[in-house]
Amino acid sequence: MSAHADARQTIDWMRTGSRPDMVYVTHGEPAVADALRLRIERELHCAARVPDHGEKVTI
Repeated sequence: MSAHADARQTIDWMRTGSRPDMVYVTHGEPAVADALRLRIERELHCAARVPDHGEKVTI
């Protein structure tokens, strides 16, 4: 059992709020994070990206 949400739960939760300008996916292995990024873009029509390791992002 895990307390972490899966991709479907994460996207469902994101649907409950207003659409952000950008989503940064910062959790998970690079391939998994990129798959979530693609789903966010496709299903929520929202810009998303996976920052590089150690990259600083101003929010």
